[in-house]
Amino acid sequence: MSLPIRGRSATLARLLVFALALEAFSAPYQYQADPSPRPGASNSSSSKPALQRMLENPRPLGAVMPSSLFAQVAVGGGFSTVFTFLNTGGSTLTGTLILTAADGSPMRVNLASGNPGSDAVRTGASNLAIGSSLPITIPPGGTEFIVASTVNPGDPARTGWARVESYGGSLGSVATFQQIDAQGMLSNSAGVTSADAVQAATIPVDDDRSRNRYTGYAIANPGTESISIKGALFDGDLNVPVNNFALALGPGQQLAKFFFESTAVPEKFKGSVVLTEQGGKKFSVVALVQNWGLYTTIPVIPTLPAAKSSLALTNGTLVDGTGAGPLRNAVILINDDRIDGVGTLDKVKIPPNARIIDVRGATILPGFLNTHVHSAFSESNLQAWAQAGVTTVRDMGFQAEHMWWPMSFRDQHMQSPRFARIVTVGVPISTPGGYPLENGNTTVLTAASPEEARAGTNLILDHGADLIKVSLESGLIIKGIPDLPIFNKEESTAIVDVAHRRGVPVSVHVTAVMDLAKAVDYGFDQIAHMVADELEDEQLTARMVARDIYWIPTLELWSFYNLAPVAVANLRRFVSAGGMVALGTDFSGAPKPFQLGMPMREMELMQEAGMTPLQIIVAATRNAAHVCNLDRTLGSLERGKVADVLVVNGDPLQDIHVLANVRLVVRSGTIIRDTGN
Repeated sequence: MSLPIRGRSATLARLLVFALALEAFSAPYQYQADPSPRPGASNSSSSKPALQRMLENPRPLGAVMPSSLFAQVAVGGGFSTVFTFLNTGGSTLTGTLILTAADGSPMRVNLASGNPGSDAVRTGASNLAIGSSLPITIPPGGTEFIVASTVNPGDPARTGWARVESYGGSLGSVATFQQIDAQGMLSNSAGVTSADAVQAATIPVDDDRSRNRYTGYAIANPGTESISIKGALFDGDLNVPVNNFALALGPGQQLAKFFFESTAVPEKFKGSVVLTEQGGKKFSVVALVQNWGLYTTIPVIPTLPAAKSSLALTNGTLVDGTGAGPLRNAVILINDDRIDGVGTLDKVKIPPNARIIDVRGATILPGFLNTHVHSAFSESNLQAWAQAGVTTVRDMGFQAEHMWWPMSFRDQHMQSPRFARIVTVGVPISTPGGYPLENGNTTVLTAASPEEARAGTNLILDHGADLIKVSLESGLIIKGIPDLPIFNKEESTAIVDVAHRRGVPVSVHVTAVMDLAKAVDYGFDQIAHMVADELEDEQLTARMVARDIYWIPTLELWSFYNLAPVAVANLRRFVSAGGMVALGTDFSGAPKPFQLGMPMREMELMQEAGMTPLQIIVAATRNAAHVCNLDRTLGSLERGKVADVLVVNGDPLQDIHVLANVRLVVRSGTIIRDTGN
């Protein structure tokens, strides 16, 4: 099978995941030298086992992703890796195990199930799959063991990373540990998940080395700059420092140790350790206790650094993005990057050290999202959007030599509030010879069967895409004749099934009613582009509304081709029927002068379609966050959500144009624009 490639959060989960790398199943056990040592490793380490050196010198991970576990993996040359999943929660936990080689490519392995130490594992009798990913479903209280081993006996050793992504359950903050003794035997394993990034955290410590009980921790640097972490160990009274230590992690690196390895912990000690990043940056940390070889996760308590940033916007009119009416004399309190309070002054307690900005009656809104753009991978474009209050953009495809470059660019720029954050499809998936290949865009992945469609979808998601974009373009609107090949139902449902199992939505490019009907039949979640021929089928519209299919109209696009009147009329029908709309313009999707920044032209056309200013604002905030799969963290001004805030002078509920009168913009809790007016 070939897949043609054209061109180049959360609290500590009640889940224990630990990875134990086992020796080869045949005796005697031999650990081979790593054929490609990590650059910079000293010659003195060259005689150590490959896996031990990999654990001692962790490779950069890139940006740590929410709800994901990263752990080292070794297969071949005497190695297999066993993953143990224990669901201690009260609901079914689902996720996907994804394996990536050290060079970033999918790591193809043999995956089997069984119990560590049993014949089933040692013989690989219960084979599950051969590939680089595997769905996982664990019932409440259930345990599952998965073994990754080489596909062909005798293959040389390969190392890489495992990532576990959750969808529908909580697969968050869990550490894994591993040590290798002088004889090369393994007792535990090291790795880290991406707990919510914090600037400081407290970990309870309960060590008694005489009884083989140790407290361990794993830390990851999710950012693009090096971080320095200070650790202060306190006794049980929390006021007597016992010892201090310091840790340094480069961009994307992880570190896992027991506390007695970091500092002079007494043989028997009960207390806590406080970890603080010294430069105001953030880190992810998780912890566990090993007691006679058994592992138990322990809570990591986020703590507030002494210099925590608090900001209060007062005396404003709140339009919170949920669709609720305006709240006069409103206050919004921001602590670090999160909203900590919303309401009237008598309901929100402002800390004495908070910075207070009186917005003098201006309107306070969530940061806007433009859910259909191209050319997002430009710092100047991202800054222009952010300065206008569009704090998130969703890139729906690009033209470049390197197919997987967008995810790297996104991760490198995610931490800086100067830029609008990026949500990306990575690359669209289409049929051979279909759109947009026919239109000259070569950065597309193609699939010609349901099997290739599944593999292609997994490949795009394995490389870190936030959602899937599919083309269902027969050519009626763009060519005048429907002669382009498109996916059939089996291929489409294969894509949707994989994406939904991995917790991401599927957006489908459609421009004609004939293709829209297929998109609805095939189970897609959202429609990219309003159809540009007359939508007179009321039953089709009703089915879309009943299935909660969101529509991103991109009316600005159609205005360049004299198709706006019919598109506007179709949007009016859809909204009148109760349809859900998210704002998107198709910026740079055609060689036309699209509006960069606040998309006023798009909103004017939405208003022509009968949408009220409040409906338009909801389309640009709550609904837009929903189609980006970010509605749990963005899209409305509610306590606990990320503090993306737009303040404008005037009342946009009376005149949508005042959205261009920016008073202040906050991105992730940081003021990036303040006109002071």
